[in-house]
Amino acid sequence: MNAKPLTATQWRRHPLPAIGATHSKEDRGSVLIVAGSEHTPGAAWLAAVAALRSGAGRLTVATASGAIGNLAPGLPEAMVVPLRVGHVFEECIVKADSIVIGPGWEPNAASKRWTQRLLARTKCPVVIDAGAMHAWGDVEKPSRCILTPHAGEMAKLSGHTRTYVENNAANVAGDFARREGVVLLLKGAKSFLARRDAPVWIYEGGHPGLGTSGSGDVLAGCIGGLAARGLDPFWAAAWGAHLHGSAGRHLAKTIGPTGFLAREIADAFPSLLRSMQR
Repeated sequence: MNAKPLTATQWRRHPLPAIGATHSKEDRGSVLIVAGSEHTPGAAWLAAVAALRSGAGRLTVATASGAIGNLAPGLPEAMVVPLRVGHVFEECIVKADSIVIGPGWEPNAASKRWTQRLLARTKCPVVIDAGAMHAWGDVEKPSRCILTPHAGEMAKLSGHTRTYVENNAANVAGDFARREGVVLLLKGAKSFLARRDAPVWIYEGGHPGLGTSGSGDVLAGCIGGLAARGLDPFWAAAWGAHLHGSAGRHLAKTIGPTGFLAREIADAFPSLLRSMQR
């Protein structure tokens, strides 16, 4: 299967949401980030900041109770709530225009339970990342879901070896998206985007420096932010990959080809968005 390259023509046909002079934060959507743990509060922080830097208007973060003390002071723009069953968390789910679940999670029984619970209670786009993908075989397959695996995670989802996935990325991505009825962003040096009843697209605009700890958390948050602003799941993933890749190239020029940090990626988003929206 040959993948079609994403070009300037495609970006023009599917533009970023415009921001009107009278738009409020409610108009730009509300993102719920369900991520992090006591040992990985930074993953939730990275995804949360990326969602806001992508232009989302409101932000809520649900995380492990033990992580709140480390996370909340660094996110004064967000409401930070404990990840537990209750009225507060349920209300956050209902109000969300998009949800990002999984950054910083291990693939275990707890992540599976929370993923199942969230997907059963929301109808908005959901970005399923990292440990949350562990639940995929045991949940309904709603088309609003966006999965963001790297090659190793894709191997577990598809039943193939990692080597097979790397050598047949377009076919694996396309087959999985058609069978499961979801949007799939298979991350790598070349990223492949697929959905049901559509060709597979390839994005080649990234940079090797993006292969750093936490970079995927930023990408997941970025996609969630764009989905909250009103992009459909496929184009939220496509624009997210484009914005993330463009930020990597920008940092490679301004800081160096390697050694820039995941926490620096989202800082480049606003100026890049300004250029892209022109």
